[in-house]
Amino acid sequence: MRSCQVILSSITISNFRQFFGEVVINFSQEKNKNVTVIHGANGSGKTSLLNAFKWCFYDETDFDTGNEKILNEAAIQEKSDGELLDIKIAIRFKHEDRYYEAVRKQEYQKTSGILAKKIGKSQFHLDVRTVDGETIRSKTPSVEISNILPENLQPYFFFNGERIEKLAGVKQGVQIREAIRKLMGLELVDRAIVHVDKVKTKYRNLKKGEVSEDHKLLLEQIQGLEEDKENYRLAMDNAKKEVESFGVERKAAERELQQFEKSRELQAEREGLEELIEERQVEIKEAINKQKRLIDESAYISMSADLVKKSKTLIDEKRKIGILPYGIKEQFIDDRINLKSCICGTEIIEGSVQYKKLMEVRENAGSDEIESIYTNVSALLNSYESTSTQFIRDYEDETARLSRLNEQKEGYINEIDEINSKITSLDDNEILRLENIRKDRKEKEDLAQQELGVAKSNFDETAKLLKEKGELEERLGDEKLKQNIANVRMNSSEKISNTLVTLRDFLTDKVRKDLSKRVDNTFQSIIRKPVKAIIDEDFMLQVKKTTAEGEEYIVSEQSTGERQVTSLSFISSIIYLARDQHEKESTFFKGGLFPLVMDSPFGALDDDYREKVASSVSELAEQVIIFVSNSQWSGKVKQACENKVGKSYKLVYHAPQDMEVKESSYVQRSKNGFEFSTLEEV
Repeated sequence: MRSCQVILSSITISNFRQFFGEVVINFSQEKNKNVTVIHGANGSGKTSLLNAFKWCFYDETDFDTGNEKILNEAAIQEKSDGELLDIKIAIRFKHEDRYYEAVRKQEYQKTSGILAKKIGKSQFHLDVRTVDGETIRSKTPSVEISNILPENLQPYFFFNGERIEKLAGVKQGVQIREAIRKLMGLELVDRAIVHVDKVKTKYRNLKKGEVSEDHKLLLEQIQGLEEDKENYRLAMDNAKKEVESFGVERKAAERELQQFEKSRELQAEREGLEELIEERQVEIKEAINKQKRLIDESAYISMSADLVKKSKTLIDEKRKIGILPYGIKEQFIDDRINLKSCICGTEIIEGSVQYKKLMEVRENAGSDEIESIYTNVSALLNSYESTSTQFIRDYEDETARLSRLNEQKEGYINEIDEINSKITSLDDNEILRLENIRKDRKEKEDLAQQELGVAKSNFDETAKLLKEKGELEERLGDEKLKQNIANVRMNSSEKISNTLVTLRDFLTDKVRKDLSKRVDNTFQSIIRKPVKAIIDEDFMLQVKKTTAEGEEYIVSEQSTGERQVTSLSFISSIIYLARDQHEKESTFFKGGLFPLVMDSPFGALDDDYREKVASSVSELAEQVIIFVSNSQWSGKVKQACENKVGKSYKLVYHAPQDMEVKESSYVQRSKNGFEFSTLEEV
C-alpha cells in the first residue's frame, strides 16, 4: 500500500474575511526548519487563516456564522451596486510524487452598502502535475482531496487551540476511534468485510435453489438476521455519536455558565451533585451485580429447603439403625475371599457356607465411592442452615444497600432540580439561554443513551439468534449439499468475513494501546501533576489519578489549560503514530506524513506549559504552521521555537479612520478608510 505524505507549499487568499485583495504565504519546507509562524494582534485574522484551509479543501468553516459572512467587507465597499466580485483561495501542496493546486472560488454580486449575495455554489477544482510535467484537472476533486486529507480527520490537522480542549474531558470516543481507523488505514479491512459479505449473500442466494423449502426459509431467516444485525450496529454507532455530540454541547454550555458570577456557584454545586449521582450509579450497579452473583451461587439452597429437610431425616434414620455409615467395605470382603481366610482364621472355600455368607454381606457392604458421597452429603446437610442463613443475610444487606443508594440518588436529583429552578429564575437572559441549551442537550443526550441501550440489546440478541440459526443450518446440510460449489464458497466467505472482523478488532485495539501509551508519555513530559492520560477501551481520552491506596479514578474536572495539554498530547501522538507507520510500511497500517496547522496552540497555557509545548513543537509533525498572538509568541515560546522557524510572517491590522487605535508594527490606520489585514514576511 502506498503511504501518504503531504507537504504544503503555499496558500493564496483573496477577499476572504479580513483579507482584502490578495495575500500569499509560502510555507517552510526545510527539514531542519520545518516551522512557519504567522503572528499578529487579536482580531487581525489568525483564525481566518486556519479557516481558509478548511473552506478551500472542504467548503466549511468553524465560524459561529458558518460560511455566511466570509466575504471581505472592504472588497464589497469598493464595488458599485450590481458589480460582481469573488472570494478565491488556492493551496499548493505536494503529495508523494505529484504536485497539486486546490482552488475554491465563490462569486457574489453587491446589492448595497456592505451587503452582497452569493451567485450559485462555490466552485472547486484540483489540478495535478505529475513528475513528467503533465498537468491534469481532476474529474472528482472533492473525492481526491478527501483521499489525501480525509475530511473527518481535518480537526486533527487544522485545529483551533482555543477549542481543541473539547477532545479532553468529554465523550469523544466515536470521533477518536474513527480518526484512528481512518488514519491507520483500517478502513481497508472494513471495505474488505463489506465486499466479502456481499459475496457471501450472492452464494447463499445460489444455494437456495438446491435445498428444501424449510432449508430455504432458514437461509432467508439467516440473511434477514444478518441485515438486522448490521442495522443495529449502525444504530449503535449513530446513538454513540449523538451521545457524544450532545455531551460536548452540554459541557460547553456548563463551562460558560461558570463564567457568570450569578450562576458560577450554582453550576459548580450542580456538577458536584452530578458526580455524586454517577458514583451512586456505579455503586447501584455493583450492588445489583452482587445480588445476581449471590443468586447464581447460593439461591438453590433456599429453593431446596424441603428436599434438604427430607434428606437429613432419611440419613439420620439410617444412621440410628446402623446402616450408615457402612461398617464393612466391599474391598475388605474381596480381600478375605482372595486370601481364602477369615480374620478369625476360618478357611473360606468357594461354594462353602462361609463363602456364601460373605457374598450375602457383600451385597449390602459399602464402597469408598459411596462412603465419600455419604461424607460429602452429610457435610453439605450439616452446613445447610449456616449457608442458607448467610445467603439470606448477604442478600438482605445488598437489598438494604441498594435501597439506601437509590434514596441518596433521588435526593441528589431533587437537589439538582432545585438548582435548575434557581438558575432559570436568575434575571439574566444570557444565563437563561445557556441553561435552556444545557437542558435541551441533556435531554437529547439521555434519549440517545436510551436508544444506544436498546440498539445494543437488539444487536446482542440478534447475534445470539444468528449463531443458533447458523448452527442449525450447518446440521441440516447433507454430504452432497456440503460438496456443492455454492455452499463451499458461501462457507468460505463466512470464515473469511469472521477472520477479517477479528483482525480488524485486533488491529484497532493494538493501535489504541500504542496510541494510549504515546499519549501518556507526551502528557507526562508536560503536565506537572501526578496524573496520567489514557485512551480507554471505549476510545475515551481520559485523565486518571491514583489514590493513596493505589486505586485509579478518572479526573472529571480539568482546567482549560490541562484539557488543552491533554488534547495536544493526543493530536501529537496520533500524528507521530501515523509517521511511525509510514516509516515501517506496514501491510495493514497505512500511516502517513501530514502537516499540522495550529491556531493559538499556547492560548490557555501558563508560561511553564507554553515553554514545554513550544520546545517540542517542531517534532509534532513533518511540517508545522502556527498562527499565534504577539503575547503568546514572546518570551520563552519564541526562544524555544525560533531555531526551528524557516518562515515567519506578521499580520498587520489596518483600522478604519473612525477607530481609536495605538499604532504599532502590527496595527496601522487604514489609508483607504477600509478595515482589513495584510501580511508581511519578517
